[in-house]
Amino acid sequence: MSLSAEVFVGLNFGNSTDQWAPGDCDGDGNADFAVYRGSNVVSDYDMWILRSSDFTLSGGPWGVVGDVAVIGDYDGDGMDDVAVYRDSEATWYISYQGVTADIIPFGISGDIPVSGDYDGDGKTDVAVFRDSDSTWYYRPSSNPSITGFQFGASGDTPVPGDYDGDGTTDFATFRASNGTWYIRNSSDQSATIVAFGASGDIPAPGDYDGDGKEDIAVVRNGTWWINGSTAGLTVQLFGFGTDKPIPAADRP
Repeated sequence: MSLSAEVFVGLNFGNSTDQWAPGDCDGDGNADFAVYRGSNVVSDYDMWILRSSDFTLSGGPWGVVGDVAVIGDYDGDGMDDVAVYRDSEATWYISYQGVTADIIPFGISGDIPVSGDYDGDGKTDVAVFRDSDSTWYYRPSSNPSITGFQFGASGDTPVPGDYDGDGTTDFATFRASNGTWYIRNSSDQSATIVAFGASGDIPAPGDYDGDGKEDIAVVRNGTWWINGSTAGLTVQLFGFGTDKPIPAADRP
């Protein structure tokens, strides 16, 4: 089975060394093209956003070289906020539409930022996955106290998303060594284990069949393998082997 594409669109936007940072920054319900290009010059733009609502360029100085873009709707206003995680300081820098900002120390150097809506209140929470002890640490926006939960194993790739469709981000990892996905469903605390993929695959989860649930997916040498929660298996050749799949743009 393969995807049917009515329209193919190519857009030259960003540089080869940029971080892709898609999100709905203008609140129109569509993902915007966005890249993060860290600079240590205070006046330089770090975030570049092409707004889908009017196709205008926005962004501004926010971050430094080495920061990781973690765009999300941290205040629950329906628009994704520009945010970065600075590993050297284990600190989150969040800009709320350029009007106000938060600086939140959270995590330790070496943690992997995995922001998501873990308490289901419609706001993105700061969160990290610590590979050394396979533990997820997050600070719920509804109750800003640190919560930790062990899930996965050292070497896993964290792939959080709403796999059960309850509006809350689930803990999930992809284990390349055995091509298996491990998901903890927030709706009933059950675990789902799915063998899908192989060593060398790039995990690329997203809601590909539009049923409101994150689908398991991997990219292998330019071929997308998607295990749709409603549509079932889809295999689609799209891109080259050296291309990088863009992460799901509107994950909470």
